Amino acid sequence: MTFGRVLPHDTDVRSLLEYTSPSVKSENLASAVSHLNMLRKLLQERDDFNMNQVIVALGKKDKEGHRQLPLDEIIKVLHKLSIPADAEKIRNAVSHFRLFVDEGCCSEKVKYEELCDLLSILKSLPLIGSISPMPKVVYSQDTAYRQLCADLLKKPPEGPRCRKPHKTPIQQDMDDTRVGDVINPEISTLCGLWPSDFKALRSKDEIERIFKDIVTHEGFQAIWLSLMDEQKDQNGMASVAQFRAQMKKATQ
Repeated sequence: MTFGRVLPHDTDVRSLLEYTSPSVKSENLASAVSHLNMLRKLLQERDDFNMNQVIVALGKKDKEGHRQLPLDEIIKVLHKLSIPADAEKIRNAVSHFRLFVDEGCCSEKVKYEELCDLLSILKSLPLIGSISPMPKVVYSQDTAYRQLCADLLKKPPEGPRCRKPHKTPIQQDMDDTRVGDVINPEISTLCGLWPSDFKALRSKDEIERIFKDIVTHEGFQAIWLSLMDEQKDQNGMASVAQFRAQMKKATQ
């Protein structure tokens, strides 16, 4: 605050609500583009106007023939042709679309043919893109609502992990036993075998000894090779359940 007057900021409520780059230059360029659109519409509605008239009139001022003129001379020509061009707004538009040559220098000039393209309704305006860079002072655009929304994206902290005690295969079988297994047990259970016995990995010789009365030696070799192709990460071992499932596939 200076002498009771609040200094203007580069940001405003609109930039905060629309979440845009806070900059006064954005408003200036938006006004300049709006002014260009107004001139394009005005010239389109004039029956006695042709854009070549502007180019010819500007060409007469261009003694060097470089298709470049100072901006103030271009504005004077436009006013003589009854085109109400605002000098400051045209300057903002010309600067943004990079039509200046030696901008800011004493030899500053404008490519007037390309400026006429901006005023011609026959050609569309170039894409504006980013209106202006961020201001030197970047203001915080965080609001309570945005902070609450950002909290939804955060991963909640993990609580303490409960480590379950290690159980042996027999203990796990006992936990998995249900009433139906006691009332109507399977034959293997009556013979003293647990479900984990069928899932335990065994060597090739042990599996062949278990199935020796069921498959021939040649048949066992074929089934074992196909099983090892599927279970390459078991270090040449397999369970009874795996071999039995592979044997069913081979007989189908």
